[in-house]
Amino acid sequence: MLLRPSLAVRFFQRNGFGTKIVNSALMSLEGRNDALQLTVQRGQQQHRLVVPLVWLRDHCRHPNRYNQKTNQRVSNATDLLEKAEVDGEEGIVITEGSKISIHWADGQESVFNIDKLVQDSVVDEKLVLLDEAVQPWRKLDRLPRLHVSNFNMKTVAEYFVKYGVVMIDGVEENADATEELCRRVAPIHDTFYGPFWVFSNQTQEKGEEYHEDTAYGNDTIGPHTDGTYFNQTPGIQIFHCLHPAEEGGDTILVDGFSCALQLKSENPAAFKLLSEKKIEHHYVEIGNGSNQLYSTAVNKPVIELDPHGNVVQIRFNPYDRAPFRVLRQDDRAETSAREVLAFYRAYEAFSKICHSEQNATSIGLRPGTVIFIDNFRVFHSRTSFKGWRQMCGCYLSRDNFMAKARPLLPEQIRRYV
Repeated sequence: MLLRPSLAVRFFQRNGFGTKIVNSALMSLEGRNDALQLTVQRGQQQHRLVVPLVWLRDHCRHPNRYNQKTNQRVSNATDLLEKAEVDGEEGIVITEGSKISIHWADGQESVFNIDKLVQDSVVDEKLVLLDEAVQPWRKLDRLPRLHVSNFNMKTVAEYFVKYGVVMIDGVEENADATEELCRRVAPIHDTFYGPFWVFSNQTQEKGEEYHEDTAYGNDTIGPHTDGTYFNQTPGIQIFHCLHPAEEGGDTILVDGFSCALQLKSENPAAFKLLSEKKIEHHYVEIGNGSNQLYSTAVNKPVIELDPHGNVVQIRFNPYDRAPFRVLRQDDRAETSAREVLAFYRAYEAFSKICHSEQNATSIGLRPGTVIFIDNFRVFHSRTSFKGWRQMCGCYLSRDNFMAKARPLLPEQIRRYV
């Protein structure tokens, strides 16, 4: 249905910076006055905006409709449309070109500042994260680190968001001190591995908890993210090397965001396919009786994007991929086979970037240093080693960490990390 002005409202102008209302009119979207058309100006540009009255009613911040202490709506959303009616033609008043007062038919009143209204209503068409906030890297010459005696959440948050990795030195060389530090940062993300682990390549002999995973051996493990077989992917990976190997056992870090951007630049079609195609990962532990485990996550892309096209999570683990059940039969047999070939070409192209020495930062973890890794972003791998090597660590809740970190970050990026 065409938008039809039903009430002309005088022109308004406001001096100074910010957004100003040039003119406004009630509109009909579905047969009655149910929207407000605004022409707003910011700087030299003017834009037309149509705001449904129900949106305005829903976003009213009057104390009887919004709890300022808890930042929660009071309405249960059962009668928003019914109450989104203005009190006659004079129900909307614009003052100073910047404030909108709405007198609703039920006697309630709402007041909106135009800057806040635009901020809360207009979709972000495009977002480019600032380099000083999120910085993809190929090699880290200097690892972001701080001493535990200088621990502060703001520095940890800034390093974590910018680089996806933080190292904290000076930690007591035992599991208890490591766990205590982890709990200072965020709550533990528990899984069937347990809340906190102490493990080694001799775990079974030493009575440590054991799982049928390559992490419990001494072979080389390539770059990967953990927990691709969980629907709730562990967000932060913690490692503390309590006893280094006699030889080898270096940790390799790879920035998955950087690898994804390289793929996008070199092979846009492969990037698009890996951001759209959903694949399955699984973890299977045969065990016996009640000790068997089967964890699976389906319909998750390798490269996950936000609505603006920014990479927000990488799920890359060639080892834990489940059977690729995507082939069709009969009339769709050839088409599905071609799609499989296209996927393998894209996955292989990405894997080659992820395994490139140009994207690898090698570190030798030592007792006293705890490393925090963004498991949504940074891959970790391990070189083979000789001798006994003991580690401890855990997963942390990324949601809880970011809830604490965002208020410490620049306001313009909080919603996007």
